[in-house]
Amino acid sequence: MPEDKQDPLYLLVARTRPELVAYFRRRGLSPFEAEDLTQETLMRFVRAGYDATTPDAAPKMFRIAKNQWVDFLRAKAADRPGAAITNPVLYDEALDEVADQEPLADVQIADRQDLEVVLRAIRTLPHKCRMAFELSRFDGLTYNEIAKTMRITKSAVEKHVSEAIKRISHALEGSRR
Repeated sequence: MPEDKQDPLYLLVARTRPELVAYFRRRGLSPFEAEDLTQETLMRFVRAGYDATTPDAAPKMFRIAKNQWVDFLRAKAADRPGAAITNPVLYDEALDEVADQEPLADVQIADRQDLEVVLRAIRTLPHKCRMAFELSRFDGLTYNEIAKTMRITKSAVEKHVSEAIKRISHALEGSRR
């Protein structure tokens, strides 16, 4: 472990080590086992040559920890011939840990394109329509609060928000053809 307290790896380890130990402890491991898996997680991160200065360094560390957890469960089952993970909660958790939570690349691209279409549609809404929609959907105001803010009736707010939703939906449908 680096001694330099300004070293990015030292700072990352100092920040994530307690969280990693807690992660393993929440899964029912003893303090010794949690420390052992935490140390192995840190060593795998270093051996893999990951850059501790990138924003995704901590998430990579936790991905390694999840893999460590699954490996631990497999090893535990292998220690007992014919044994398997019999606790349904642990089994489901192990499956969740193995499954990649990232959406597929084509889904990410399609979602990004949909977002661009929605944002473009919002930008083209008439002023009052856009304002009512944004206050409702982005700021979480009720229709009564929007009516007071915009100094219009509640039914006018309903009309503006409904129109915004209709135009945005139409834009999305048009982009998918």
